Amino acid sequence: MAGVMVLLAARAAGPFTAAEPAGGHSGVATVVPDGTDSGGKAVQPSTDVSPPSPPSPTSPTSAVAACRLPGDGTCGPYSYPRITNSNGYNTYVANQMWSCGAPGSCGPETLTADHPGRWSVTSTQKAGNTAVLTYPHVQQLFNNWGGNGFNGGSDTPISGLARLVSTYTEHMHETNGTLAQAAYDVWTSSGEIMIWVDTTSLRGSGGAEKLDSGTIGGLPFTFYVYGGAGGLPIIKLDTNQRSGTIDILEGLRWLQSKGYVAKNATISQVNFGWEICSTGGVAETFEVTDYSLTATPN
Repeated sequence: MAGVMVLLAARAAGPFTAAEPAGGHSGVATVVPDGTDSGGKAVQPSTDVSPPSPPSPTSPTSAVAACRLPGDGTCGPYSYPRITNSNGYNTYVANQMWSCGAPGSCGPETLTADHPGRWSVTSTQKAGNTAVLTYPHVQQLFNNWGGNGFNGGSDTPISGLARLVSTYTEHMHETNGTLAQAAYDVWTSSGEIMIWVDTTSLRGSGGAEKLDSGTIGGLPFTFYVYGGAGGLPIIKLDTNQRSGTIDILEGLRWLQSKGYVAKNATISQVNFGWEICSTGGVAETFEVTDYSLTATPN
C-alpha cells in the first residue's frame, strides 16, 4: 500500500468512536506520540516497507518478544506462523490510544506483548465515559503476500479468498463500570466494518441503530450501523463469546449481499482487540491468550 488512505469510520459525535488502525510501524518496538481526534474520520496509514529477507519463524515470533508500551505505539513486526500471511514485516500488536490527544482525556494504559497470540493491556479509564478512547489490538496487513498467496503491493480481493477464519481467546476481567467490547476491525476498500464478539452490558450497541440479523459460522448476530446511512457496519454476536472461531469471510459476504461492502472490494487490514471506553476508574487487565488468522486463496 502506498501513501495514507483516509476512510470514513464511526463518527466523532455521540457515544461511539471507532478504532483507528495503528501506523508508524518499524522493524522494532516503537512509541509514537499520542494521536488526536481525527475529526470524524479514522486515518488508516499504509505500510509498504518490504525487507528483502523477512526473518524465518523459529518461534511464535522471531522479531520482538516481551515488548512493553507504556503509551501509544506498536510492537513488532512479527513473523507469526498462526497467521497465514504473516511474513516478518506485516504483523503488529498495537497500543492504539488515538483518542487521547488532549491532556487528561485518557488514563494510563500499558501494553505487554510476547507475540500476537499472547499479549495484554492494563488500562485505567474514568468511570462513566461512553466514547471509545483506545483500541489495543493485533494487526495484520493484507498486502504483499508471498508464497501461495497474493503477491505484490495490492490489497487482497475478497472474491479471491476461499476462507478467512480467526480463532481467539480473550479475557476482559471487567468491573461493574467497564464499557468495552472485544472486536474485529476489518478495513476494506468499501470502508471499515466491525465484528463484536464480547460486549459488556454497559457498552450495549454503542448508540448504533439496529437494522437486521443473521448468522456467521452458525453464530446468531444482530446487525447495526453507527452514524446513519453510509455509517459504520457492525456485526454484533447475540451471545458473548470469550473464546471461539469467527468466519470473517462469511461476515464480509453477508455484508456484500446487503450492499454494505462492494462485490469487488479488497481487504487491507484485519485487526482484533478491545475498544475501551471506561474501566470504572480502576485498573483493568485485558488479555489475549490465543489468536490465529487463516486465509486461503481460491
